[in-house]
Amino acid sequence: MEETRANFRNQEAAIRNLETQVGQIAKQLATTLPNAFPSDTQETGNQHTFCRSIGANAPLR
Repeated sequence: MEETRANFRNQEAAIRNLETQVGQIAKQLATTLPNAFPSDTQETGNQHTFCRSIGANAPLR
């Protein structure tokens, strides 16, 4: 019986921790800009973009 109560207390603590974490995530998401990812890249001023294709028959430039 005591083991059951201990398990129940542990589950309660785990649920409280999860509720706290979900609240923190919700708060963080609410402070981010809409339609923007936290890791969005920013312009560096260099407008030239280079792409190199690598394959068996692709020449390197």
